[in-house]
Amino acid sequence: MRRTAVMRLTAAAAAVYFISFMAAGCAKTISGSSATTAENGKYFIAGSEKQQQAYFEKVKEHFQQIGRPLNDDEVKRHTASIFILTVPPMADVYDDTTFMGKTNGQLYFTPGKHRVVLRKGGQQKSKVLDFAEGKNLSIVVKL
Repeated sequence: MRRTAVMRLTAAAAAVYFISFMAAGCAKTISGSSATTAENGKYFIAGSEKQQQAYFEKVKEHFQQIGRPLNDDEVKRHTASIFILTVPPMADVYDDTTFMGKTNGQLYFTPGKHRVVLRKGGQQKSKVLDFAEGKNLSIVVKL
């Protein structure tokens, strides 16, 4: 009984995030096999060296945390990002077959097309997304 209440609370919290994102015009949803994304503004700012350095430190830290440390040249290629909110949370995210991290957090990609795969508890959804340099995407996905 207690587990059911926790699941409902988690779904309710996710619905609040979803409504907040949609109201702000920051995200669309993946439903079935289709996905659309909305630009969430500049995340990597090419004109500011100080902000570039802070961004690249976040990228470097992220990849160290998931056990895939990158050298400085590799870090500097990851100038696109995405925030993925999933229900249920904490789904594994892959760039095709390469582990990129968990959902409900910021993830970093190189610009270009990537097959983003989400997996959790036997459920899986995937979509090819086009990442633009300096842009942050946000999506909400129900697995």
